[in-house]
Amino acid sequence: MGVWMLPFIGFVVGLLSALLGIGGGALIVPTLVFLYNFSMPFAVGTSLGQIALTALSGTIKHIELKNVNFKVAGIALIGTVLGSISVAYGIVHLYSDVATKKIVEHYITISLTILLVVMGIRMLSEKSKGEEKVRVKEIEKKKYFWLFLIAFLIGIISGSCGIGGGVLLVPAYIYFLGLEPRVAVGTSTLNVFLVGLTS
Repeated sequence: MGVWMLPFIGFVVGLLSALLGIGGGALIVPTLVFLYNFSMPFAVGTSLGQIALTALSGTIKHIELKNVNFKVAGIALIGTVLGSISVAYGIVHLYSDVATKKIVEHYITISLTILLVVMGIRMLSEKSKGEEKVRVKEIEKKKYFWLFLIAFLIGIISGSCGIGGGVLLVPAYIYFLGLEPRVAVGTSTLNVFLVGLTS
């Protein structure tokens, strides 16, 4: 497929990032691997770099609109960054070994497939419910610990699949912490930008 398709893909990814608080890596990685024959680690790295740039403008706008919960974003950031950096070093090390190269590629492919299924289920469930979540006035302190653990696992998935993690962070913010959808999207966009930047 020609390079001329990349700006269109980037446009779609930009819309998804601004509207849903995701980085769009779930679209970018398969496109680079299956249509442009990128190796999996190179596609993952390229996707993470693009995610940071895409989420930057969305992050600035959400901050202006006061759609960001900085405390939640900070805790989630520590978890996601630690998870994504650790798995990124692991992938580079494993991929340098010919014996483990195919295993790594299969692992990333399976993880990405599962992620796409989760994404589809999430979109269908939200469409069927169609109700607004009530914003909580105060988040229980114990939930911050679980948020860190969830964010760490999301960071592992982000670093291995080349996604920003927004597709998983947004539902966690809404259904686990009880944030308003607009705040969940804005906070997730900030997280996606910072994860892409540090990975």
